[in-house]
Amino acid sequence: MGPTKAVLKDNAIYEAKTGTLLKDGFANHDEVMHYVNHHYIVLPVNDADDRPWMLGGKLIYRLHGVTYETLDHERVTLSRCNDCGGMGVPVDEPNVESGCYRCTACEQEFSVRLEMMES
Repeated sequence: MGPTKAVLKDNAIYEAKTGTLLKDGFANHDEVMHYVNHHYIVLPVNDADDRPWMLGGKLIYRLHGVTYETLDHERVTLSRCNDCGGMGVPVDEPNVESGCYRCTACEQEFSVRLEMMES
């Protein structure tokens, strides 16, 4: 069992599946993040423009490291685009190297393995 998946609406945090209010009255984003980081709660992943990552109409949550899953606990293989913070999905084309991702926001292709080797 993982952290509680939640959504943020009008300065309040709600449980994502049931809509139950978890906590309200936050003054700013820093207060929200402080609460989330100390209460085993996870919010949907957002890109650099604060748009949530969506895959097949489902919000994407980052549990830890590079582990991503949907609200219904379906694990998905994704990676963050270094340029725009968008959602990178694996490219499954025969002429493309394995481990290659394409950003759904900016369409850039990138390789996670290459970037890890360079850093």
